Amino acid sequence: MKNLAKMVLAALFTGLMVAGALITIPFPTVPLVIADAFPWLAGLVLGPFWAAVSTGLYLLLGVFGLPVFAKGAAGVGVLLGPTGGFLAGYLLSALAVGWLRDPRGRSLVRNGLAVAVGLAVVYLAGLPWLAFVAFHGASGFEPAHFQQAVLWGTSPAGIPFLFVIGDLIKAVGVVAVGGVLTRLPGVAPLLNSR
Repeated sequence: MKNLAKMVLAALFTGLMVAGALITIPFPTVPLVIADAFPWLAGLVLGPFWAAVSTGLYLLLGVFGLPVFAKGAAGVGVLLGPTGGFLAGYLLSALAVGWLRDPRGRSLVRNGLAVAVGLAVVYLAGLPWLAFVAFHGASGFEPAHFQQAVLWGTSPAGIPFLFVIGDLIKAVGVVAVGGVLTRLPGVAPLLNSR
């Protein structure tokens, strides 16, 4: 019964990722979305295995052509484009948050650190790929391209650190919502199971 409940919750989180990707603030290369908050929340609530299942399902839906990525995009080309590293980071961050969370869901500090690591994982996966795809061209990759991607990824459109500020706000929200969800009577028994 616990696995069935986790399957249902994993599907719910997949749906939330889809909805979060469709709500965007557009920028030229990488749009600002709330979709990355839901793998973190799935990690807090479901643990690493089911959070990875939920996030992997989201990625597979997009790869198979359903318009679930930012701006309704779909297909393998999205994963190979500028945002592909960030999308891969969703899966890795769901795993990281699930592994590092407080299994009982009680420690806001531990869960906050887990989500902070999840946020860092998204940037560590996304920025190098953005540098490789968007800034190097056919001439070959150079360290300056990574610096260019970091500066662009943290301050598009001349708004300093817009993505970082937005992601920090999302992270705080995820920890708060996760703290509430993990204390709900129906969710608490699921936390200690795989």
